[in-house]
Amino acid sequence: MASITGLSTTSLLNDPCSEFAYSSPASNCGLLGALPTPEGYKKPENVGFGGRASGSMIGGISIAKPKEHGGITAYDLKSGDKAWWAPNAGFIKQTSRDPLFAGVTIPPLPGRGQAQAITTKTLVIYGTGRSGGLPGEPPKLYALDKNTGKTVGTVQIPAKTTAVPMTFLHKGQQYIVFATGAEENTSLVAMKLPK
Repeated sequence: MASITGLSTTSLLNDPCSEFAYSSPASNCGLLGALPTPEGYKKPENVGFGGRASGSMIGGISIAKPKEHGGITAYDLKSGDKAWWAPNAGFIKQTSRDPLFAGVTIPPLPGRGQAQAITTKTLVIYGTGRSGGLPGEPPKLYALDKNTGKTVGTVQIPAKTTAVPMTFLHKGQQYIVFATGAEENTSLVAMKLPK
């Protein structure tokens, strides 16, 4: 199972043109389907989509307790117990200049983004996803041993994956295909496995 972990803070405000008492900072006044605009209403400044802030970091370090977040987790389907866990592409070293962390060993974080994984009879094959992987590293496709989670191979690919890979057999040859890019820059990449 591939997963992603992240934290964010969200602001709320009273939008008089919304049917909800409080919502993410936005002004629905004047939009199709909105409640009537109250007389004398002025749209607040700096109101936009999302309202997300960086309140989940202190000194550049995430406040999430370092543990096996995100990445790929395998479960024993007979017992329901976790069999193994692997980070998405590896670990990212964390550093901070904040005096709060002086002399503190800061544990690394797993690679960013959500891995896009498929399983075969013996392997878990995955791409790191459009926002995943390790900073500064070229995009790769990873193969893990299905029983242990150990990396058994990697291959550099032209761009980050944007969809779950697939595999098929054609005329005795095994292929792996995955999507890359977005909007008008999308493509499918097919790789032929050696016999």
